[in-house]
Amino acid sequence: MTLFPPSRIRGTLRLWGRCFLELLLSLPLWILVQVYALTGQPGTLWIYLLPLLSLAGVLLSTLCNVRWKQLVCALGIGFAFGFLAGGFESRDSFICIASGGLCAFLGMTAPSRSSNTTTYWSGIALYFVAVLTFGQLPDLQSSVPVLTWSGSICLIVILLSTNSQHLRYSSFAGDEAPLPTGLRRHNRWFVAGFILAAAVLAAGAGKWLGALAWNAARALIGWFLQLFSGSEETPVQSQAPPPAAPVLPAAEATPPGLLAKLLDLSFYLLASLVIGFLVYYGLRWLYRNTGGIWHRVIAALLAMLRREQPQTEPAAYRDEERNVFTWEQAVRGMKDFLNRSLTIGSRRDRWDQTGSNRERARWMYREWLAAKRGKGYEIKRFLTPQETAKDVLDWTARNDKQAQKRGINDPSSQKLIELYEQARYGDQEPTDAEVAALKAELKL
Repeated sequence: MTLFPPSRIRGTLRLWGRCFLELLLSLPLWILVQVYALTGQPGTLWIYLLPLLSLAGVLLSTLCNVRWKQLVCALGIGFAFGFLAGGFESRDSFICIASGGLCAFLGMTAPSRSSNTTTYWSGIALYFVAVLTFGQLPDLQSSVPVLTWSGSICLIVILLSTNSQHLRYSSFAGDEAPLPTGLRRHNRWFVAGFILAAAVLAAGAGKWLGALAWNAARALIGWFLQLFSGSEETPVQSQAPPPAAPVLPAAEATPPGLLAKLLDLSFYLLASLVIGFLVYYGLRWLYRNTGGIWHRVIAALLAMLRREQPQTEPAAYRDEERNVFTWEQAVRGMKDFLNRSLTIGSRRDRWDQTGSNRERARWMYREWLAAKRGKGYEIKRFLTPQETAKDVLDWTARNDKQAQKRGINDPSSQKLIELYEQARYGDQEPTDAEVAALKAELKL
C-alpha cells in the first residue's frame, strides 16, 4: 500500500485547482488590498504565496474534519504567514494574517464545496467591472493588462467546465464516464466562439470599450447639466496655494532589537490567550445561565463548530431527494416561496399540510433528522434510514454528554425508522393511533 496513492494525488490536485481558480477569480480584490491597504513592506510576493497556503489547507483537510479544528489551524497558518511577512510590526502583518487564514480555511473546506457556477460567473462579472474601473484610476492602470489576461483564462476554464457539465447532464453520464463523441462535438463551435471573444478582449478591446463607455457617460452627464443649468460653465478662478508650513527634520529611528521583538510577540500571544479565555468563559456562562435568543445563538455556534467534514463516498443511496428539474416544479416552488415570505409565521414544512399517515410518518422522519442536525450531527445522504439511525446512535455516544448519562438507547428512534420504512416502502398505511403515539413520544 503506497503512502500517496494516485487517486489521492488526483483528488488533492483537483481540489487545489478549484481553490486556485477561486483565488484567480478574486484577483481584483487582492489587487485593491495590495494598492490601497498595504504600505508596501511585503511587496507582491504575498499574493503569489496564497495558492501555497490553499494547498496546505487541502492537505490538512483530511486531518481537520471538524469546523473548530479547521478554524484553529487556519488561524495558526495565518499567524505564521503574517509573522514571516512583517513580524507583527505594522498593519501589513495583520492583513497577511487575515488573507493567509482565509486561504487556508478555504482549502480545508474545499471537499465540502461543490463546483458552483454562480460563484464562477460572479467572478467573471467582477473582472468586467474591474477592467472598466481600474483603467480610469491612475494607481490601478498598470494592473489592467494582468486583469485582462487572467480574466480571459478564467473565462476559458469556466466555459470548458460548464460545457462539460452540461454535456454530462444531457447524456446522463457520470463524473468519470467518457462523453459520447457526437455530444462532445455538438458544443465545440460555441465554446470556440466564446474563446475567440475572450481573446479579442485580452487584445485590448476591453480597455477600449471601457474608455468609450466612460467618455460617453461623462459627455452625456455634462450635456444634461448644461441643458438644465441654462448657462455655460464659468471658468474656475485659480487661487494661489497657501504657504507651506516649515517641515522639521525627522528624528533618526533606530530599529528594535531582538529582545524587543520577542517581547512584542510574547505580549501579542498573551493578550490573545487572555481575550480567548474571557470570550470562552463569557459565552459558556451565557449559554448555561440565560435563555431565549442568547441560548439559541450560542447553540447554533456550537453546532457549527462541531460540524464534521462530509465523507467523500459515492452517493449510492439518496433519500428524500428529487433531482429531476421541471419548469412546473420551479414555478410551484416560486409560488410556495412567495406565499411563505408574505405570510407571517408560516413554516416550510408543517404538520397540518400533510394529507395522509404516510406523509405524516415521513414528516416526523424529516423533523427528527433536522433536530439531530441542529445538535451538530452531519447528515450523510448516502446512508439508508437504518444506517442513519445507527450512525446517529454512534454520534450521540461520542458527543452528547447528557445522553451518555441517561443511556444512549433510544427506542423511539427505532420505532420511527420502522414506521418510516413502512410508510415509504410498504403496502400498508400506518394507522392514526401509531402516528399519534409516536408523535407524542418524540415530542414533535
